[in-house]
Amino acid sequence: CYSKLGKPELSIALYRKIREQDPNIYEVQFNLAVLLQESGKDADADQEFLKAAAMRPQDTRPLLYHAEFLEKRGDIAGALETYALAFNQNQSDLTARKALELFRRRQATIYRAAGEYDKAIEMLMPLGAGSNEEIALLYFDKKDYGKAASLFEVLTKNAPTNGRYLFLLGRCQMELKQYPRAAATLRNVLTIEPENV
Repeated sequence: CYSKLGKPELSIALYRKIREQDPNIYEVQFNLAVLLQESGKDADADQEFLKAAAMRPQDTRPLLYHAEFLEKRGDIAGALETYALAFNQNQSDLTARKALELFRRRQATIYRAAGEYDKAIEMLMPLGAGSNEEIALLYFDKKDYGKAASLFEVLTKNAPTNGRYLFLLGRCQMELKQYPRAAATLRNVLTIEPENV
């Protein structure tokens, strides 16, 4: 392939010629899109990925490339919709599942850094129990100590020797003026991790 020889333009021209002769070869369509992207022609590549996605919906790769393109452009709503569409088209595709999860976590991190806690929480909620710690911390940062405490209680039940969860639960209880409960929780921290208190 010419691209391996440092001549991607020749490869692109060749794929386009093949496609003119038979526009229904999926591999040609997909590889053309990849070559365009590798050549820095993101907008052209994106259009070709969309054509590839229409040709073979069960292959999530073209949609994932399209989602990445939208994300880079700052179209967060469009990117989320496209990552979700890729996952929904083939829920057994672990790559699509992971891409959607990572996108949600990236956006939550951006929103948290900007102090947009509600948007961050909204991004993480669909991830289920695996995001409880992050959501609990967001509620804590937001000073919504009741919701944070509820999640830290769940986390401490699942990890009763995690001193950090217990400490943060105790802090929430103090903010909620639940002083006897806070004292009991923080005593547990002393028992588990005396060196860290």
